[in-house]
Order: sequence, then C-alpha cells, then structure tokens
Amino acid sequence: MKTVWTVILALFALSVSGFATAQAQANPCPRSAPRSFPVGSEVVVDARETPCRIVFRPTGVRLEPVADGSRPDPGRSVVRDGMGRYYSANARGFLTNISVWGPDGAFLTSFGGTGEGPGEFPSTGSVLAVYLDGHDQLHVWAPGSWSVFSADQEFLRRHPAPATRLLNREPMSAVLDDGTVLTGSGRDSDGKNFFRIVHPDGTHLQSFGPVNPAIVWDEYQPPEKLISYSGGQTFWAAANRPLTDDWEGWVAEEWTLDGEHRRTFRRRVPGYEFFEANGNVSGAMAFMHVDDQAGLLFVVFGEFTPRGRERAKDPARITPEERRSGLFTARLEMLDLRSGELLASDVHPVDGETETFMPWGAFRGAMEGYVYKETEAGLPVVEIVAIELVAK
Repeated sequence: MKTVWTVILALFALSVSGFATAQAQANPCPRSAPRSFPVGSEVVVDARETPCRIVFRPTGVRLEPVADGSRPDPGRSVVRDGMGRYYSANARGFLTNISVWGPDGAFLTSFGGTGEGPGEFPSTGSVLAVYLDGHDQLHVWAPGSWSVFSADQEFLRRHPAPATRLLNREPMSAVLDDGTVLTGSGRDSDGKNFFRIVHPDGTHLQSFGPVNPAIVWDEYQPPEKLISYSGGQTFWAAANRPLTDDWEGWVAEEWTLDGEHRRTFRRRVPGYEFFEANGNVSGAMAFMHVDDQAGLLFVVFGEFTPRGRERAKDPARITPEERRSGLFTARLEMLDLRSGELLASDVHPVDGETETFMPWGAFRGAMEGYVYKETEAGLPVVEIVAIELVAK
C-alpha cells in the first residue's frame, strides 16, 4: 500500500489542475492585523471556522516539449531562479539532463548529460536533486557527488558527497543563500540534534535543535523534519510524521540559522484521531512551504477515513481497486504567520486518479509552484501555478 505521503503528493497535482481560479484575484482573503510573538513562544491554533479557501491559479506559463525533440521533455523536478528562469530535471529517459526555460516558458538550453567529466552526472538510474542558492547558482545532488553551476550554467566545481547522503530527499533539506546546506534529519546530524549545516563537500559547520530523548528512534523511519526556506536568516521546520502519541495535528517551528528557536505554531485539528498502521500515519505532513514576504505558511497532511483505518489493519487484502478510492483524505491549510490565524482549511478526497500525476513542488520565496502532467498525446507538461486564497 502506498504511504500517505506518496498518495498526497499526487493529490496536490490533481487539485492544482482542477480548481476554478478566476475568483482568486477578485475576492481576496481578509487578514487580521499583525501581532508580536515573543522569542520561544508557542501558539496553539485551534480554529474550527476559517474565512477563506485555497485555490490554484494557472499563470499561463507552461514548459512543454514538442514531438520532434526540438524542445525536450521538461522533467519532474523544477526550480526557479531570481531572474524568473526555470531549471527542470529528471525527464523520463534523460535523468542526467537539465533544461533551462525562460520566464515565459520558452526553452533556452540544456546541459549536463551522462559521464564523469566536468558538469556531467553518473548514469545510476537515480534521480537528481536540484537547488538554487541566493546567488542563482544551481546545486545538483547526484549519487556520490554534489555539483555547482553558475547563473550562466557554467560548471564551477564538484564535491564527493559522502556526508550528504540524505540531500536527495529534498523536503528534508535546503540550500541556503550562501550555498551551504541545511538538513533536517536527526539521524544524519549528530544523533542529538535535528538540524545540521554542512558545506557541499561534507564539512560539518553546525548542529542544533535538540531531539527529545523520549522519541523512539526507528532504523527505517528516523526522526526527521521537513524544511522550508525562503531566504534570509530563518527557516521553518515540521515533523513529517508524528513523533509522539499525543499528536493533535501539525506543528511548525521557526528557527534562525544560528540555532535560536523563534516560535512554534501547534495546530489542533478538530476531530483529529491519531492512527498508524503498516507505515501509513494519520497526521503525517506531506508538504510544507513558506513565503516569508507574504507571511504565509502552506501545509498538506493526510488523514485516514473510517474505512481507511479499518482496511489498513490488513493491507495485504486491499485490492488495487480499493486502494484507489476512499481510504484517505488530504487536508490543505494556510496559516497567517503575521497574526497567527488559520486562514484556510480544505479537505479533499484521495482517489485513484491522483496516481496518474507526478511530483510537485513550490518555488522558494513565493506562493507559486508547478504541476507535472501529461497531455492526451502522452507528452509531459509542467504548468506553473499560483497558490492563492479566496474569501468564502
């Protein structure tokens, strides 16, 4: 059976492609006045009613191939630089190629390729993880190596990466403005802290964020935290699965890069019931994205339906048809970081159609992201979308 995290990733892509969007600009979400939060404060978010709903508006920008190959497949992993250009990677059949697209979606160039030379990547069958730093330098993780390219796509350097083995797990890591790397896995730091900052060559720079000694370490599911970074000196982190049995929903923490814990938002979800079976965990956060400039935090997490809780006890007997419908719902929420108020909380079913969609992501420092899908002719397309709030 697929994990909640895997299924909800697909749900997000389906939701983006299906939402009505015209109302987003005409009926904006009302927001309360900002308030101050003392350093180290914890705020319980207990809202049952929210003023808005989340919509996904296509911006009109699409990264599209052509059948004759003059424009390549865009690939399933996409990042955007400060000039509005898109870098896409992991195109089917061309896992070691990286394509560059203009702000309007026009194809510009490709680079990379399979090999051991400068700017090339080994053909191991593993996907690449791509990141951008604050100087628009592109960082590419490949099995056993970490490569850096300039804003003009010139190869700069490559490091062996034995100490950054988890960095291909993009939700648990971020490249900071200065090109150093932040990871959020307790097991991958020093066993005592969740967070670690390293140089791309693996040199350890700093660890912080103590792990609660009461947390039980699991060899296959170590304690780890999703990371969302939009630039500057702070980042947000959240556990991607419950770490204790008194879990009530989701928790998001703001940290500085020098290790100060700024504040915590603890979201208590009405009617929430903790449940775990065979690797599927209710309340496991699938996605978190912050836009510090807008003061918004967007999260997605999964919940079992009553039928899903019952069937997950015996996953071996779940038929493929059953797996495609009715076992999970996904909750999408938006938090106002300036006031501490929950602005939206939308619940959507997870059904079989979601399994036809590929990974998704959002761009650093903006409430925008992308959807990967296929046309009726079987060609892959990346559609750029804005994540917006509409008053109910």
